[in-house]
Amino acid sequence: MKRLRCLAAVAAAALSVAGCGSQPVLDTRYQTFLPELPAILVADCPVTPPPQRDVYAAADTETKEQLLSGAYQAQTNNIGSCNQDKAGIRTWYKEQKALVDKANAASAPVGNK
Repeated sequence: MKRLRCLAAVAAAALSVAGCGSQPVLDTRYQTFLPELPAILVADCPVTPPPQRDVYAAADTETKEQLLSGAYQAQTNNIGSCNQDKAGIRTWYKEQKALVDKANAASAPVGNK
């Protein structure tokens, strides 16, 4: 029993001394991330369907023209809205790129002069 206590004391002393001798290691890691795209910018663009076939077939010439011009106007509005969304994506990307470039410039190593 006395021998077991002595062995335990020696082990405890060895472990405590081993802890004092080691130096902490600084582990620096860089993480690059890209923010999420705003959902409004990646949503599908709306598509206006053409006039219903049976309604269009039963319509007279003037009504057919109104049906087609209405669909054309709606689709033109959809394209304009979609172009605004894509312009928003380009603006967002330009802003993000400027931030990344600024961060990279700030963390770039400085050369000897």
